[in-house]
Amino acid sequence: MGAVKLTRNQLDPRGNRNDGWGVGEKRGGKDYDPPIGFNGIGLKVWDKYGDNTWLGMNNAPGEWCVAYHGVASGQTSEDVKNVTGIIAKTTFKEGSRQAHSGCPDQYHPGQKVGVGVYCTPTIKTASEQYAGISEINGIKYKTVLMVRVKPSAIRHCDNCWDSKAPYNYWVVNGTEDEIRPYRILYKKCN
Repeated sequence: MGAVKLTRNQLDPRGNRNDGWGVGEKRGGKDYDPPIGFNGIGLKVWDKYGDNTWLGMNNAPGEWCVAYHGVASGQTSEDVKNVTGIIAKTTFKEGSRQAHSGCPDQYHPGQKVGVGVYCTPTIKTASEQYAGISEINGIKYKTVLMVRVKPSAIRHCDNCWDSKAPYNYWVVNGTEDEIRPYRILYKKCN
């Protein structure tokens, strides 16, 4: 378990959320599961990329989709230690598994999903399979990054998923131009 230290200049209390997550919401034209039961710590991203339309909350043009990115399970301890770097620099590194890179891409017919960063619009998938575990004052918390993904950058392999949960994973082939963290989610472990 890597230690993650954030400074106040990386956080934005305007993005903090402890409840009030809506149900059945869309961002960027795609559904996402709200992180009910999680608390959120806002990251300082307002005006970081110029136009803030990507952070919209009305499913309007230019708005990016909401997804979740787990940062620990199946990654090396060095990757976990670099969570602070991911947040500060807004760069993501492709994982080593890339299980679905050769699959046909449902959203881009005729193309393969390709190598990229995996994320999910399903909080259950992120928290049960890929959440990091942080310990604060002897209490363990599941931690997940809440991200925004440029809609045109999402790759999805419908043929590779469990038919009961066909939208478990998205793959993003780019970096800060296509996927950006904006909130750290945490929830006490059971």
